[in-house]
Amino acid sequence: MNTLKTCEACGEGRLHPRIDRFLMEYKGSSQDLVRHHHVCNECKGDYTLPEDLRANRREVIRFQKMVEAIPLGCEIRDMRLNAGLSQQEAGILFGGGPTAFSKYEADDLVPNEAMVNLIKLAMVDDTVVKRLRNLKGVHLRATVVRDHSASQVGAMEWQSAATVIHGHGASTYGAAVTGRGYYDLEAGWNQ
Repeated sequence: MNTLKTCEACGEGRLHPRIDRFLMEYKGSSQDLVRHHHVCNECKGDYTLPEDLRANRREVIRFQKMVEAIPLGCEIRDMRLNAGLSQQEAGILFGGGPTAFSKYEADDLVPNEAMVNLIKLAMVDDTVVKRLRNLKGVHLRATVVRDHSASQVGAMEWQSAATVIHGHGASTYGAAVTGRGYYDLEAGWNQ
């Protein structure tokens, strides 16, 4: 089965993936980075497809993170996993919303300075996550309510299995349910 895309310019050739290197300079540092793109085998047209753009952007973000001493996505993932958190839980505890850590870990998004500082603290002090849980009243993993349905995001126990839906339904980002009330990711604790 041929999975190569047909060239839209000539209509006859197939787009073949290519990787080149280019020198990037950022804040006085330079490094060779990878550039993803596709080339047509007939007309030799050079195209950057959406998946190439995503991969190229991640390369640039990783380089910027290294220059600015911001933890890389793999380092953020390791911190989160060592703390026993799902990505959604990390978003609740650290802030940023339920998908923030997915984006940080994929190097799709650079955390703001406050988040970077909090992540760095959690990387060197394993009591930070425990303190955040106590501060926010989140003791274990949550049930997340989305689009009027609940899904379990972890294996740790909850104080209660009651499901509370905020307002006319789940908030856009979801709500974590506990025996003490629920944590709406937009509005905070509601008991």
